[in-house]
Amino acid sequence: MRICHITSASFPPEEGIGNYIYGLSTQLIKKGHHVTVITRSSRGKKQNEFFGNIEIIRAPFIPLYPLYMKIHSIFVNTLFKSLESKFDIVHIHSPLSPMIHTTLPVIATIHTPMKTDTRASFN
Repeated sequence: MRICHITSASFPPEEGIGNYIYGLSTQLIKKGHHVTVITRSSRGKKQNEFFGNIEIIRAPFIPLYPLYMKIHSIFVNTLFKSLESKFDIVHIHSPLSPMIHTTLPVIATIHTPMKTDTRASFN
């Protein structure tokens, strides 16, 4: 299966969401799947690279507040449309990841702070 993770997290991982995606991707690759991570660029232009066996595609990101997420969503959707035929499924990791316009199956993981999760489970 050809899997596309979409995230706003740093990659290679520097924090929880990135580490989660890395761990999941590593296990999926061990099972024979191809994994691509689409994330944001720190240089404002598209970049392609590999981190181990994980393909990383960085969509342009322009930190223009308060429109940065809307602008980034346009860049990610344009990039994704050009690559859509390369994938079988899309896995979106929140928060701050743009929604993708696709006919492919989409999985969403909602990442929240532990305090938020535990507070909600004890109410």
